[in-house]
Amino acid sequence: MLALRGHHLVCRLGFRGLGYSDAFVQQMTEIVHLLRTYPEMKLRVIDGPDVLCDACPHLVDGQCHTAGNSHSEIRIQAMDRAVIQILDLQVGHLYTVQMINERMKARFDKASFDLVCADCRWRALGFCEAGIEEL
Repeated sequence: MLALRGHHLVCRLGFRGLGYSDAFVQQMTEIVHLLRTYPEMKLRVIDGPDVLCDACPHLVDGQCHTAGNSHSEIRIQAMDRAVIQILDLQVGHLYTVQMINERMKARFDKASFDLVCADCRWRALGFCEAGIEEL
């Protein structure tokens, strides 16, 4: 069982070996491999720092400080909540990877990306949209 924050449910689909640091890329690579290999794996949906954040250099005192911005965590939590709402999930509940993938395919569209990922630096690469199409 893994705990993942809402927006990482989207990010993991678009991961292509890029990230904030070598440690983050390594952690993301391992987690993405697990999620692709074990669709029956249980995920606990959370709206705060998770196992991927633990390896991110921007995590300071339990909060995201991307580009030194102490308000990043507020923006990231809003992204988490938006994904959780779009996918009709509940914080703290367990879901299988397959169930989340099915909800991603059925509910996450261009408007969802526009809402959740509007200011994400990775969106311009198009990996996340491609990841959903690959489901």
